[in-house]
Amino acid sequence: MQTKAEATRLILNTAQAEAAINAMMALNNVNGNIGEIKLPGLISITTRSDHFIAVTDIANCRLEVYGGQNAFIGAYGKLIETGKAV
Repeated sequence: MQTKAEATRLILNTAQAEAAINAMMALNNVNGNIGEIKLPGLISITTRSDHFIAVTDIANCRLEVYGGQNAFIGAYGKLIETGKAV
């Protein structure tokens, strides 16, 4: 059984979150989206056609879903600022 800290821990680390946000911002400048990014450890970030963003960690059976870029940045922004998951 997961502890509360494990259940609320974000999937991406600081470097991965920062790279994903930078890619999103760069693609916004050309009216694009990330589609899907595959990361080491069976982790992926997918932007759906309805703009929802899913972060999937298949190895650990975990999924995060965000209502768009603002929600994703809201969740991962604190991690990037402090280097610590909230």
